[in-house]
Amino acid sequence: MNPKILISESGFLSLGRKGGIKQMHCVNAGNRPRMCGDHCPLFGEPEEYDIVKRATISVEHGEFVGIEICENRLLTCRKSEFVDSRG
Repeated sequence: MNPKILISESGFLSLGRKGGIKQMHCVNAGNRPRMCGDHCPLFGEPEEYDIVKRATISVEHGEFVGIEICENRLLTCRKSEFVDSRG
């Protein structure tokens, strides 16, 4: 299974999209191409989250991982779909 959220050994963020893994670019860089990654002060550290139980999903404590990026945007996925390759 492909991960939904991947942080490379170099700290760059990639997301699982239809067709594979796509490396993310900074939305605040304007016309200067810049990769999204942990070099940015707006890039948070991964944290475990509890998500409210929904009718079709039974959630265990800490089953989800979230990472905050860019002005309070929160990316979340199941722990099994998250890969942090930094040492």
